Parts: sequence; structure tokens; C-alpha cells
Amino acid sequence: MLTDTYMIVEAIAKLYSGRGAIVEFGVGFNPWIACNLKKRLPEARVIAVDRDLRALNYTRSVCPDLEVKLDDVTNLKVDDYSGVEIVYSIRPPPELIPYMELLARRVGALLIVRPLTEGESGYVFDERRWVRIHPYLYMLRV
Repeated sequence: MLTDTYMIVEAIAKLYSGRGAIVEFGVGFNPWIACNLKKRLPEARVIAVDRDLRALNYTRSVCPDLEVKLDDVTNLKVDDYSGVEIVYSIRPPPELIPYMELLARRVGALLIVRPLTEGESGYVFDERRWVRIHPYLYMLRV
């Protein structure tokens, strides 16, 4: 678990209005933010997405209250994500961020990214497009 897991959960919870689902892309074998979000917001629909079925089976086993979805962020059907309010990803590969950005803009969702660190992520969070909401948490400007 990341040392800032609870801060990330609180930041997302404060941004959540209750009007749509919360989706984590690339949950992998670290579903702790999604699990804690579901505990913090039991009424929320929290969906863990990954392209690795083993990761989703693990997520389902440790967090049975989460929805899981097998999908690839580089080849999404946008209609499958209508009604999503918040999209987030924890330490995503930098080449996947533009795909999430496109999806978030098309469905009208907030996009939050927690990179490894800005310098190490290989992605430049341009302040004209991104707002830093914590030392390692960025939100796409809407």
C-alpha cells in the first residue's frame, strides 16, 4: 500500500458528488485505494479496471464489494464508461495517460493521476492542462 493511500482516498472522496461511478484504470495487484474508496463511500459504484484477468481475480478476492472490469485503456469503448464521474490511475505508464485523458474528456469525468513522481514518471504534467492537488496527485483541468 502507498504511504499516501488515505490522502488519495480523501482527495477523491471530497471531489465525488455522487452522480456517477468512480473508475480506477490499471488496478493491478494493488486495489487498496479502490477498496478504501468503497469503504469510505459505500453508496458509490467503484469499478476496478485492468487488462490482466489474474489481477482482477485477486482484486475480487480481497475486495468483493468492488466491481471489476476486464478492459484495455488503449482500446476502450467510450459508451461503456458513460455515467462515470471520476477516473483515476495510480502510477500509470506515461504512454497510457493520453488515453485516459481522452476518455475523461469524452464522458465528462474528472481525471486524477498519481504518478510514481513527476520526474520519474516520464510524463510532464503541463500546468495549463493539469492542476496539482497534492505533491504527487494531479487532476486534469476541465
